[in-house]
Order: sequence, then C-alpha cells, then structure tokens
Amino acid sequence: MEGELLHSFKKRKELKMIKNLNSNYIICGYSGVAVQIAEELKVTNRPFVIVEKDPAHCKLLEEKTF
Repeated sequence: MEGELLHSFKKRKELKMIKNLNSNYIICGYSGVAVQIAEELKVTNRPFVIVEKDPAHCKLLEEKTF
C-alpha cells in the first residue's frame, strides 16, 4: 500500500511537470542515441522530456541523473 501511494504521488508530480512544459525537446523512446541526446541537452541547459512506454526502460531512465 505504501509503495502504491508513493508511486501515485510521484506520477502526479511528473504529470504536473509535463503539463507545465513549454518550449522543450521531446525524446521518443529509450536508446543509446536518446541517452546521448539527453546528456547533451542537460549539459547545454535545455529542457527536455523522454517518452518511453516499456516499463523496464522507464525504470532504467529513472535511475539516470539527467
């Protein structure tokens, strides 16, 4: 139960952040190229979001510090 509640709060925070995005880059899918692009965008202080539907890839993305 506690894990579900935490997941719900995290998901709500993410959706709020996405809703407020403006003039950002959208990276579709998780791949080596996507990671390189995300790292470059972070280094150059450009806002971005990565959209991924595979739960295993989402877990990997959550562990990265973009």
